[in-house]
Amino acid sequence: MELIEDPDDPRFAQFRVNERALASRSQKRDDTGAGLFLAEGDLVVQRALEAGCVPTAALVDINRVPDVAALLECPIYAGGPAVRARIEQVGLPLSILALFERPCSPEAS
Repeated sequence: MELIEDPDDPRFAQFRVNERALASRSQKRDDTGAGLFLAEGDLVVQRALEAGCVPTAALVDINRVPDVAALLECPIYAGGPAVRARIEQVGLPLSILALFERPCSPEAS
């Protein structure tokens, strides 16, 4: 886990994108899985892992790292509430955000 205190750190750029930037229209139509999706909160991250989705990066609260973070096999960045609030652009930052590779659709497997 890497502690990052600068909200402008380039490693945070991947968490600042909207859904359109994570997966293009053609990637969303690709049944074999293409692009990324963002899981927000420990329960959603846990469910994504249980579904077999592959994480690519995560952002956690340095003051309350959720247990699910120990299960992630990807770069994990940690920041305090002020940094995460600026990155997540929400009033109350979540304990974890994780980017996952989009899985293939059940019909394509």
